[in-house]
Formats: sequence, structure tokens, C-alpha cells
Amino acid sequence: MLTLTIFHDGQYWVGMMEENNRSSIKAFKKVFGMRPSDKEILDFINSEFFMFFKKMECSLKTGISKKLSRNPKKRVKQINKEKKNTARLSKAFAAVKLDQEKRKTIRKDSYKEDKKILERKKYERKLEVRREKHRGH
Repeated sequence: MLTLTIFHDGQYWVGMMEENNRSSIKAFKKVFGMRPSDKEILDFINSEFFMFFKKMECSLKTGISKKLSRNPKKRVKQINKEKKNTARLSKAFAAVKLDQEKRKTIRKDSYKEDKKILERKKYERKLEVRREKHRGH
């Protein structure tokens, strides 16, 4: 089940997108800045939404979620209770944080590799200059 929760975090309006499976939760957040209009939200859902979920690699494992009741009155009560439940959002934040940490380690590793390659090129250039000086011309 996919959900979009838009809330004000004190400074900006943030959209928290969640994909809840029975065993895991995937989430990401999008900072809108000023209060988004309905048109901006629809544009986001239609254009950027699936791009974000394709990038999402990490998921947080959860217990089996409850099924909604068939009784419509009971279902409304369950949905309202779920809206008030902040534990769901904290799990989503944890999933976002996990994905950020994973991307951070990947970025650091690629930076280290680039740095090693650059140092190796510098060293080879230094050896080349040294050889040219040794030859005399």
C-alpha cells in the first residue's frame, strides 16, 4: 500500500512517501518548501514519484500489518487510529535514514577510489618527469 503524508516539520512542508508491504517498509521524503498546492502534489505524484521509488534500495523489515475490517464503520475507526499513530512515521523515517546511510557509504567509497586513482596518476606523472630529467633532454 502506498501512502503520501504531507506535514509541516517546523520549517518546511515535507512529503513522506511510504510503501508498506506485509514484511517491509520503503520510504523517502521530499521537501516541498512552502505549502504545496494540490497541483504541485499531483505533478509530483505523476512525474517524480516512480523515479524516487526506483532509486530506493533499502527497506526496513516490519511485522505483519493488520488487515482492514470489512465493516465500513470499523474501517473508518482503524484508518483514523492509524492517522494518529506516529510509530508508522517513525518507521518510515528509519527507512529513509537507512537509505541515506547506504548512499553515504557508497559515495564515500567512490570518492576514495577516485582519490586513489588521482594520486596514482600524479605519482606516474612525477616518475615520468623524473625520467625525462635523468635522460638529459
